[in-house]
Amino acid sequence: MSPVADWREEDPARPTDELDLSGIAFEFLRRNIEYQRDYALAKAASAPSREEEDARAAARWGLRFPG
Repeated sequence: MSPVADWREEDPARPTDELDLSGIAFEFLRRNIEYQRDYALAKAASAPSREEEDARAAARWGLRFPG
């Protein structure tokens, strides 16, 4: 995905021919209603439980975060 692209962009018709494999995977994932629900829960969690929510979501969705 280009560094200028905004992941919050809602335009479903945006060009996908410039995306790499992880960009394509994210485009599918961000449209998943269950993922959207899990993301909202993790984002709304308070500091101590937020790490737990992040870890749960990462495990469920196969996410890896750069360290």
